Amino acid sequence: MRTLPSRSSTAAQITIALNVLLFAGACATHGVSNAPARADTLRERGFVESTNAGSIYYERAGSGPAVVLIHGLGGNHAVWYRQVPRLSAHRTVVTVSQRGFAPSTGERVDIDVNELVGDLVAVLDALEIERAAIIGQSMGGWTALQFALSHPQRTSALILADTFAGIFDDRSRSHYDAVAERARSLAAEPPPLGFHPALDSEFSLANPEDGYLYQLLSTFGSPRPADVVAALGRQDASTTALSRNQVPTLFIVGERDAIFPPSLVEHVSTLLAASRVRVIPGAGHSPYYETPDAWADVVESFLDAMD
Repeated sequence: MRTLPSRSSTAAQITIALNVLLFAGACATHGVSNAPARADTLRERGFVESTNAGSIYYERAGSGPAVVLIHGLGGNHAVWYRQVPRLSAHRTVVTVSQRGFAPSTGERVDIDVNELVGDLVAVLDALEIERAAIIGQSMGGWTALQFALSHPQRTSALILADTFAGIFDDRSRSHYDAVAERARSLAAEPPPLGFHPALDSEFSLANPEDGYLYQLLSTFGSPRPADVVAALGRQDASTTALSRNQVPTLFIVGERDAIFPPSLVEHVSTLLAASRVRVIPGAGHSPYYETPDAWADVVESFLDAMD
């Protein structure tokens, strides 16, 4: 099965072009990861047809052991712009826009984690990638964990970044219910310019352009946050599967993450076999975006040990 190099939808092509322009501008400003300059890094992009989803957009860059980056609710494939140049220096990096997040098509209301996993399988099959390290940020953690539990033979390592990943007990469920209530209230009380629930407020104050850029990502087309949060809350990871996990797993969490606080991430990690936790100092819910080098250092150290 080969990928589809393009799609006829004019809206999709405009979305991609806007992403490129916005992120090119961001990279010209401050705060960009200290990625080595590479003039020979391979890059491709396209769409893969997935069951019941229409087209799933992907990008692939670099060569070497494969790693997949799965975005959270506030982003899409482009949100990884600070990580792809660095990680692709020695690895094949695949980013996707999950179904419902432009330029991908598909369901935007009743999100089903099993379907998201199926989309990822379709992309990896199309790219002829048999095995990869899977990294899921926030909402993406649900997809990443379920992929690893369902396809352990295809998962070389698992990184769950600032997420519960569907690991619920009474303690984590109580906190998640409060997160869901906050998501509902945001529809009526959107944050001011440059601020986003997924970003630490101190980061937004110090980096207003980057905060605004993050806000813009969701304007290209994405599900309503309250709908996604509610749907994910209905999808628990299997307790039995969690206890039998053998995929080496790392939880990463920002020190100031208010959505999934370190103490609770530490707690849910005890419910997943073969896992450990690293805390990123001075970061909120999105260390990959707020403190990109610190995040990449932790990721590369973990993945290097798995290679």
